[in-house]
Amino acid sequence: MPMSDEPEEIIVIYKRPGEDAYVTSIRKGLKPMQSLVDGSIEMMAGRVVGLSPIIDVWFNEEGKLHNMEPNLNLVCEGERFDILVGPAFFTAHNKKGETLELPKEFHEEVFAFCKEHKWRGR
Repeated sequence: MPMSDEPEEIIVIYKRPGEDAYVTSIRKGLKPMQSLVDGSIEMMAGRVVGLSPIIDVWFNEEGKLHNMEPNLNLVCEGERFDILVGPAFFTAHNKKGETLELPKEFHEEVFAFCKEHKWRGR
């Protein structure tokens, strides 16, 4: 059996509505990623909401249709433009667009983002 250089698991930061974000590992692949967001998955570039360009935000693309709980305020240039609902997690990507684990040097940035943009009922 050939050995692969790709890790079987990746480190992500996971954030559920009403809870603090935390570091966890998931198996690589679509199904494990879908299980984290409780359904169909969509990715938004972190730069859209002021995060470093390497960071990606993953969430349930049908979250609003399923009336999932509000999780994070999405802000651009100081103005809220949307609300992310349901669970979300943060990864990184390479120049080919492949999903990678979130490097430790970006953890503090993501934790600060989650704390600052946490849904507080407004």
